[in-house]
Amino acid sequence: PHIKTRLKSNPKDAEAWLELGQAHLVCEKYEWSLNAYEKVTALRPEDPKGYLGRGEALRMLDRFKEAIETYTRTISLSPECWEAWVGRARCKRHLEDHPGTIADLSQAIEGDPGKGEYWRRRADIRFENRDWAAAVAEANAGAAKAPATAKVAPNPAPERAALPMD
Repeated sequence: PHIKTRLKSNPKDAEAWLELGQAHLVCEKYEWSLNAYEKVTALRPEDPKGYLGRGEALRMLDRFKEAIETYTRTISLSPECWEAWVGRARCKRHLEDHPGTIADLSQAIEGDPGKGEYWRRRADIRFENRDWAAAVAEANAGAAKAPATAKVAPNPAPERAALPMD
C-alpha cells in the first residue's frame, strides 16, 4: 500500500515514516523529509537510520551544526555507519573545520577502505590546504584501493581548485 495510506491506518509505523522521509529527501523536499525523520527518531530513538536521514535533511537545509549533532548521535548508535562519518565530515567542511573533516573521513576510510570517494574527499581537503604532496598521495592511495578512482597527476598545478564534496 501507499505510504500515506499506511500512515493513515497506523501513524506509529516508523518504517513508513522512514520511507516517507527518504522519498521527500530524494524529491528535495528537505523540510518535509526532516519532519518525517523526526517522527522516526521519536518512535524509535535507538534506530540509527532515522538519525542518519535527519542528518542528511539538516545538511541539505544548511543547518550544519544541528546536522553534526545528529550524525554524532547516529555514530554513537552505529559506529560502522560510514555514511554518518562522511555526512558529518561534509558539515565540518562547510564550517571550515578541516582537521575535523579529515578525522571523520579517516574513520570512514578505516571502516570502508575500498570506497574511493572517501579518499578523494580527503585529498580535496589537502588540496584546499595547499598540501600538494599529501593530496596526491591521498588520491593515488584511493585509486590503488578503489581502481575505478582516477589517479591524480604527480605535479598538480597550484592554481587547481579542489573538487567540491557535494
